[in-house]
Order: sequence, then structure tokens, then C-alpha cells
Amino acid sequence: MMLVVVTPLDVKLYRMKDGFMQILHTNLFEDTQTILSTFVQDKRHRKCYISTNKGLVKVFNIYNGISLKTIIEKEEIFDDQIKFKRLKEMSKRPVRPVREINDM
Repeated sequence: MMLVVVTPLDVKLYRMKDGFMQILHTNLFEDTQTILSTFVQDKRHRKCYISTNKGLVKVFNIYNGISLKTIIEKEEIFDDQIKFKRLKEMSKRPVRPVREINDM
């Protein structure tokens, strides 16, 4: 069994038997100024999902630190922000009551 410790800059895996640090993962993301914010393991404890303070989400192999998949990239975050702003603008439009729509 392994104990996983996530700090803002790295992920450490310790053996539960003796507390020895077995694996250390650093520089998981290309940008050195990103801070790890969320860590979730899958059911089999083989993969981990790590997100950053900038909204990037990647899937890693927990034992060797290899990036398996990028779920959200910077461009997607930017596109989603634009879509969200458009939805906010659309919600500010005046809404007609249902009676007026039925009378048409």
C-alpha cells in the first residue's frame, strides 16, 4: 500500500510499511509556475487526475509519472470562458412572459 502526499509543486508516494519515500514526481506540467490544486485517484489506484490553479487537467500513471492524457488544455479553457461570457450576456436580455408567447 502507498500513501500519496500532494504538495503544490510535486507528488510523493510513501510505502505504508516503513514510511520510506519510494517515488517523487516533480515538473508534471510544462509551465513551471503552475500549482497543483486537485488530486484524484481512479478505483484501481493506477491513474491519477491532477489539476492546476490555471485550470489544466491531466491524467498520469501514478507509478512512473508519465502523462497519459490531457483532458483540458489552455485553448479549451479560453474557449469555455468566451462561451460562459456569451451565456451571461444572453441571460441579461429581457424575457417575455409565457402569456405573450401563447397569445401569438
